[in-house]
Formats: sequence, structure tokens, C-alpha cells
Amino acid sequence: MDSQTHLEKRLAHAVARFRRFRRNNPRLRPFGVELFGTPKSGKSTMAEAIEHTLKRSDWIVTARPEGATVVDRIKRDTPHYNFETCRYALSEIAQRMDSEFDLVVLDRGLMDGMVWMGYWLAKGKLSKSDHDAALAFYGMEVMRDQFDLHVCLVCDPKVAMERELARSLSKKDGETMNLKSLTLLRGIHDDLWTRLGAGEDPRMAFHDSSKERPEETAHAVLAKLADACERRLETLM
Repeated sequence: MDSQTHLEKRLAHAVARFRRFRRNNPRLRPFGVELFGTPKSGKSTMAEAIEHTLKRSDWIVTARPEGATVVDRIKRDTPHYNFETCRYALSEIAQRMDSEFDLVVLDRGLMDGMVWMGYWLAKGKLSKSDHDAALAFYGMEVMRDQFDLHVCLVCDPKVAMERELARSLSKKDGETMNLKSLTLLRGIHDDLWTRLGAGEDPRMAFHDSSKERPEETAHAVLAKLADACERRLETLM
């Protein structure tokens, strides 16, 4: 049995077990997954890959639209923009806690909100006290209990620029799509990972996609998802 077939069998077995538990507890919340990380690391592609693969394994999945596609009336050069995108993401998962879905996937959510608070702190547009208050709010267990897995996808800033320019007709730098901002964001992700002690938290997963093809990254992310589902299922026994 090849690794992909084995992975698909694990995921099919996980959803079958989950539904058996749900027969006794219909309000059991869906699995919740957030993909966050640096630009051009593959987050949106991975959200699509998760949805496509799991539906083939009989999962009922919803991959929610990224906040950046919905929040369009606030300028992106202010912390208010990221407060609103995070509020949107948290609302999207909260509204589906009592639903028929087996899995809710967020392309940016709770951890993404924490990262952007660090970005605005570094830019001098957010005070240290407000930064710390935001992280304390986002870090509350009542917030984190909605998620089984947060996947931090990163890639090298130079690779991110190459990926951006390969698909863009314009070669002009953007607000965040420039080497300086990408390097800053990568550092903030690393700092947050350390601050949260994420390496010791099974709900957190870190993956560098810089040298991978999309299908390789998708397989790695799906394997982390299978691990997270199996861990939660053990707590329901």
C-alpha cells in the first residue's frame, strides 16, 4: 500500500469513528483546522487540497473563504484590518460548532491574528500593551478549544517573491509582498512559535514548503490532520 492510499484509509477510518461518537452526542463539534503562515507558502492551495481529498473519503467539509476576500472596506495599512479578518474567521468557525460538518477549515484564523498583531507592533502602529492584550484574548482556551490543529506554513522570503512574480503581470512591490516585509513576517512567525511554546503543543504544526511541490506539501499537511483527528478521537473514548 502506497503512502497516499494509507493516508486516505486513515482519514476514512477517522470520519467513520467520529460519526459513531456523534450518534450518541449530536452536538459534538466538528474538527477545526486553521492554516496560517507567510505569504505564498501554499495556505489557500492546501485548504483546497484538504477539502477535495476529504470529500473523496466521504467527509462533509467546509473550507471557509479567507477573510481577505471578504473584508474589503478597511484599508490594509492599519491593525483594524487584521482585527476584522480575525473576527470574521472566528465567527465563521463559531457559527459551525453545532452543524452537520465533519471538518471546518480556515485559511487564516486565530494564530494569523496573533501574527499580525506582532507585525503592527513592529511597524509602530500598535502599542505593546495593546499587542499583549490582543494575544491574551486570542490565546484564551475558549477560543483555542474550537480548533484541533493550527498548521503554520512558511517559505523562504525569496521563494515567496519568486512565486508571486511568476503569476503577476506587475513587478511592483505590494504592502506586504516585498522582501523586507516578507522577512519581517517570517521572523514574527518564528517569534510567535517560540513565545507560545508551540513545539510542545500537539495542536500546532510547523511546515516549510520552500523546496516542495504543492502535492508534497498537501500530503504532509493531510498527514498532520490525520494525526490531529486521531488524537481527538482518543479523548472521546
